Amino acid sequence: MIAFVIALALAAPDKPPTFIYKWRDKKGALHVTDRFDNVPKELREKFAKLRDDVTNAPKKPAKSGSATVEPVAPAKPEPQKPAETQNSGPSAYEKLMQRQALEKQVRTQAQMAQRRIGDARAAQEALAEEQGNLRSNPVLNAAQPGRVERINDIDKEIAALDGEVAKELQTISELLQRAEVEKFPEEWVTGY
Repeated sequence: MIAFVIALALAAPDKPPTFIYKWRDKKGALHVTDRFDNVPKELREKFAKLRDDVTNAPKKPAKSGSATVEPVAPAKPEPQKPAETQNSGPSAYEKLMQRQALEKQVRTQAQMAQRRIGDARAAQEALAEEQGNLRSNPVLNAAQPGRVERINDIDKEIAALDGEVAKELQTISELLQRAEVEKFPEEWVTGY
């Protein structure tokens, strides 16, 4: 089964990450899903428009390597700071670098989780199709008990993939909760 999922991932390397729906209920509890039909009916229209806006947004062009670089004068060494200000915490530059590292880490984790969800859902669709094909011929199923065993195995594989999706959705949920605590934008996690 793992080889099947890997083959699916290799077959469609440029597919966009799965769209993640997130909302808070009236009690403030966070909900995260990849399935539109799991979204409350009162939020579906909003999410459909948001999903379309995000997926149809023009991609930012990649920076080309043909830009000219102006020569820069060598930087003058910074004057030595007094001892009492040297240990006052990270500089603005260090804070910026930490923030950029955090953003890269969060975005990478979220994108990996979204890809795993997409891969698992694609594998489930392929398994459901295989199962439908097997079930469509009861005469062969009666003559070949291995087909019936495969139908049952597919149910187990689909359930295992549901478990993988739930695990990745939990990862995304944890990243969103972390965004609230660490004060970074939820956009880093979901793309909106």
